[in-house]
Amino acid sequence: MNTSPLGKQLHVLLSHAPGFVVSGAIALSTDIAAFMVLTAITDRSVFVCRALAILLATLSGWLSHRRFTFKVKCVPRISEYFRYLSVAWVSIICNYALFSLVMVVRPLSNPTLAIVMSSLVAMLLAYIGMRFKVFHLHEEKI
Repeated sequence: MNTSPLGKQLHVLLSHAPGFVVSGAIALSTDIAAFMVLTAITDRSVFVCRALAILLATLSGWLSHRRFTFKVKCVPRISEYFRYLSVAWVSIICNYALFSLVMVVRPLSNPTLAIVMSSLVAMLLAYIGMRFKVFHLHEEKI
């Protein structure tokens, strides 16, 4: 293994990548499933159901990132969850703002491509926030 600082950071990034993908898939699946169930069994608007689904998805994302991405061994704490929520909401707001910016500046852009582009930036921000703000205390020294 490369022992330079850059080599160590690359090693950490590559060790986190599979868990990051798995955790993202779990959160997305939770989001979609919760939304579908809530809209099917309640008389609430899609907006209320979406907000509740996002809350459930962030909870499942936090727990799965703890286990699969960052391999945290200690008991979950509510303070950690609130740090996770702050990172999640910042990345969600950035995602939406970048999407909106693209669609306002270039209204003929493909919306799906704008979603993908803004989501990639948001994923990078989310990972950086989780690694250095939420789970930094649990990171093993390499």
